[in-house]
Amino acid sequence: MKVADLMTRSPHFIGPETTVRAALELLDLYDIRHLPVVDASGMLLSIVSDRDVRPITDPDVVGDVDVVERVLECQVLNVLKRLAVGVNPDTDAAEAARIMVDERVGALPVVAEDSGELIGILSYVDLLIGAYDV
Repeated sequence: MKVADLMTRSPHFIGPETTVRAALELLDLYDIRHLPVVDASGMLLSIVSDRDVRPITDPDVVGDVDVVERVLECQVLNVLKRLAVGVNPDTDAAEAARIMVDERVGALPVVAEDSGELIGILSYVDLLIGAYDV
């Protein structure tokens, strides 16, 4: 089974200028856990996960409401500079699962092999559902 068989096509994404606050609002609005960050041409730059963002915006964790407010107004790439590990649609699903485990991530952006543009996202939920559809 290939990534293309399981991925979510045309995922929600954000640009690098998006604030942490706006990213959190989109995560909540769409009830998702991952937002790829792409440039104006659709090239993958990074990925934001709620697991990365929530601790740095929780006043109980940070201990200072003013610091949290400043973080919320920062652009996501100024706060989270994690490089995204991506796969292409022809990647074997088992290999994608191994990458997720090795990289300790819950989702992988899917990029077009020829252009590098974001075309989908594969989450651990997609893999689990795919395993039951066999």
